[in-house]
Amino acid sequence: MEIPIFPLSLPEFLLFPGEPAARARELFPAYLRYGGLPAAQQLSDDEHSRYQYLSSVCDTIVLKDIVARHEVRNVPLFQNICRFAFDNVGQLFSAKRVADSLKNQRLAGTVDTVQRYGGYLCDAFVFCRVRRFDLRGKRHLEMNEKYYPGDVGLRHAVLGYRQDAMNGMLETLVFQELLRRGYAVSIGKLGSKEIDFVADRGKERMYLQVAYLMPTAETILCPASFRA
Repeated sequence: MEIPIFPLSLPEFLLFPGEPAARARELFPAYLRYGGLPAAQQLSDDEHSRYQYLSSVCDTIVLKDIVARHEVRNVPLFQNICRFAFDNVGQLFSAKRVADSLKNQRLAGTVDTVQRYGGYLCDAFVFCRVRRFDLRGKRHLEMNEKYYPGDVGLRHAVLGYRQDAMNGMLETLVFQELLRRGYAVSIGKLGSKEIDFVADRGKERMYLQVAYLMPTAETILCPASFRA
């Protein structure tokens, strides 16, 4: 029996420094920056120390758990695919687009190779693959999935913390919380429109949109077809 273990939730994150839940809003930026791996919370508040630890965790998983186990020969190519996935959190992931991007960098990587390496990363829980669900056709689609990191801190340790990646990081936290609560999660597609998450648990279904800012009425108002 497989028992999934998730990174710390925000309430669990607050337990490490012994902070009251009332300070959740104040400490949320630190949770977003460092993620929820327990050992990282036991280090000093020094950013360098925490990211050094998270980087070593990622390197250990990638180089020992994946590269050694699957006998990956082209390690630089594998690392570039990993970085690409971290850099495009919350974006539709097309193996062909990744292969074309690698080709522009003069790195030989076929579509099959990208798909295989993506599977390795998901098997090791560095990422979680989320499939798209066509609400009109009521079926899962095989193309253009999304990859969310197993922990947001790993992403920042590899690429650095950037404000322009905020939406993808917030989506990651919402996705992980849905999994903690026992939901099966997909990306919703309805014609040319997209719903960030369709969450199913038994007979219950939720539709969720995640946004850092809502500056326009179009962002705030949900299309009528999404309100079912």
